[in-house]
Amino acid sequence: MNGKIVLLGLMLATSSARADDSPDSSTATVQLLVLGASRSYEGLREDAKQAAADLGFAFSDRGLVYDEKNGLHWPEDFEDEMWAGGYVPRRYDDECEEHRGSAAGCISIESSDAYPGLKPGYFLIVAGLLGEDDAAKKRLEDVRNVVRDAYLTETTVYTGCLH
Repeated sequence: MNGKIVLLGLMLATSSARADDSPDSSTATVQLLVLGASRSYEGLREDAKQAAADLGFAFSDRGLVYDEKNGLHWPEDFEDEMWAGGYVPRRYDDECEEHRGSAAGCISIESSDAYPGLKPGYFLIVAGLLGEDDAAKKRLEDVRNVVRDAYLTETTVYTGCLH
């Protein structure tokens, strides 16, 4: 990856927050698999596409666009009017259309502001939202064959209904 990427793992605020483990909880603790981070969206986007190609993963921008004024967001004319002009972070591992039903991973660019415990103000190359099990460690191990500085960091995501 050629862009200027900083290791966000070194800048993470420590967080002891845990998701509610009750059956009706609307949040979940996940292991976010991060390949890189930068304050520059455009450079990171190219790095994300290259990492996806190198790893054999799908890349998805999830329909999001970036501009200086509004940051990372869905366009005003987005098909779902509820989300037009807004941003909701990636919440699941399989949010690439091309990825669903395949064994390959999914790469997207997300805002660190949306994930509790991460230092705000960065764009992240995310290659997975995984559980606290061996699958997360296995994917990290596989990804590190290509992206040596990839890391897992724990955060929480909202999993309840958004509509």
